Amino acid sequence: MNDPVVSQYLPTLDPAEHKFPERDFFFGVLSTLKNDYLKKIIADAHEVRLKGEEGEEEKHNIVVKDSWLEEL
Repeated sequence: MNDPVVSQYLPTLDPAEHKFPERDFFFGVLSTLKNDYLKKIIADAHEVRLKGEEGEEEKHNIVVKDSWLEEL
């Protein structure tokens, strides 16, 4: 981790093992030390998710042909 303030509170992990700190612990440390940064990350992720859902409604619509409407 490149941030010296946050890294002093995180355990030193062996990169060869590909392990990370526990999720709750990591975000607890981050929200305590860098609260504004974490809020920005969450807002950015939320914005990306919402952009991905635009146009999704069109995929779920059912189009009824005119001939079917006449029969109804």
